[in-house]
This record gives sequence, C-alpha cells and structure tokens, in this order.
Amino acid sequence: MEAVVDPTYAVMGNLPRHHFIHCPLNDLPVRTLHQYALSQELTEVNRIPGHRPVPGRRAKINAKIIFRRSFRAMLAAHMAGFCMGGNFTGQNFAIDNQLFVKLLNIQLINFTKEEGEKDYFRFIYTLLHEVFAREPIPPEVVRWLHLIGKGIQGYEYVISYHNSMMEYHQAITSHMSLYMIFVRLERTNPRLHWQIIAWLPQYNGWKDGNHRCINALMRKTRRHVEPKTGKELNYPNDIRGVLKLVRHCWQHKARFYEEILTLIVGVDFPWLLADFQETMFDAAQLAQLNLESTME
Repeated sequence: MEAVVDPTYAVMGNLPRHHFIHCPLNDLPVRTLHQYALSQELTEVNRIPGHRPVPGRRAKINAKIIFRRSFRAMLAAHMAGFCMGGNFTGQNFAIDNQLFVKLLNIQLINFTKEEGEKDYFRFIYTLLHEVFAREPIPPEVVRWLHLIGKGIQGYEYVISYHNSMMEYHQAITSHMSLYMIFVRLERTNPRLHWQIIAWLPQYNGWKDGNHRCINALMRKTRRHVEPKTGKELNYPNDIRGVLKLVRHCWQHKARFYEEILTLIVGVDFPWLLADFQETMFDAAQLAQLNLESTME
C-alpha cells in the first residue's frame, strides 16, 4: 500500500515533521531506544497458574508501549511521504519521560514502497539484534515482528494496535470484545461469520483424540459439568469452541488472574489472540473497538 501524502504538507514546510522527528530545540531530556534497552529490563518472568513448574516470559508494559510508538514514529514518516531506506539503529529513536517516541538524527528520503519496506526489515533487525541483545525475546514480540515482516501490505493499523503490544488487561478485554462481535455476526452476517471460521482452519479438530488441555485452569473449564444437565458443556470442534472455552475460563476458573490470562491461554493455544485479532482485522471488524482512542 503506497503512502498517501496529505496536500497540506506542501504548504506547511517542515512543520509536519515535528510530529515524528525530535526537535533539536527541545531541551527536555530524552534517551534513545538503544540506551533504554541497556538500562532497563525489557521482560519479566511470571508463574503461570495451573502450569507448573514452567514460568512464562513476556515483555514489560513500558517496553511494549515504546516498541509500538517506535513503529508509529516510523509509520508517521511514511505517511508524510518520507522514509529512511533502512538506514537507522536504536540510536535513532528518542524516548521522552512520558515514553513518547520520535525519530532522532535521521536522514529522510522520499517514500517509495521498496525503500519503506527496508525500514520495516531494519526495524525488525534492530529489535532482534540490538534491543534484545541482553534478554530472550518474548513470543508475543516475535509474533508482532512476524507481522511487520510481511512488509507494506496494508496491515499498518493492526500492527499499530496489535494485542501483543497491549497492556495485559486490555489484551484480554479487547479479545473478549472481538469475540462478542464474532458471536453477533452469526445472526447479523452469517456469511462473514462462517468465513472467519474458514480463515482459522488451524483450530479445526482441536478436540480430536480426546484433547487434554495442558493448563489445569483450562482443563477444569473444559471438563466443567453443568449442574442442571449433569453433562459437560459442548464446545464446537473449531475456532468457536476454542474461543468459547477461553471466555468461560476467563469468567470462572481464571477470573482472579486476568493480568496473567494471556499466559494461561498461551500454554494451550500460543497464538490464539493474535490469530483471532488479525483475522477480525481481515474481516473489517477490528475498527469497531476504536483502539486508537485507548492506545496512544
């Protein structure tokens, strides 16, 4: 997708660049992404309830905020008609005290898709080999970088507001909101509802072979017996069943573990939240969450 340059840029001179480039006249303290990675722990290790003894590693919230804002600074340059042609490092992202990020000491060139994609691939390299030089890179960051690695293909919105880069509580609540949109589609748009199911074939047959959930909280949810019927709840043998199982686990067995629920779900279904969000984006449903108002 070629970036579209707003015609007002032609009459505003360099003013729009202040939206994504650090102003040399700004004397407020900043540190670069490279410096931040050297001075701060980027990840944390958590015990996963219902899953012992293996802990789960995930990116800290501040790190996620900085990563997504760094990408957006680069994206803002693209949307203004500029890029860097892949010529930058972690030293070229300035982070202020509020964790807002702008580009620093960079040479801009006119945007083309080819040169812009060099920025995408350099961004991936910067995080993999520079930012995470001291720590193992968490799975959710790997998944996010994988999406960036597809290049400029129209995924900029979902990259900018990906659940991998959300605060822990928001990642779950936004997932549940998307799930309710999906459920309503069965009534309001059955064709799209079934298309979404078809787009997620990796979850077909998840119950085959008497599937036993590894995480104990998920397993207890799966085996829950309804008092009125004396039978286990029915979970469809496709993405619908997986989503229903996760929702019930969130509502009952894991209701006190919302901050850690992404790790609980990830034991059995590592990429569920990302798979579902990206598919709902493809189905033109993600924008209903208005994530731009809650993820600066």
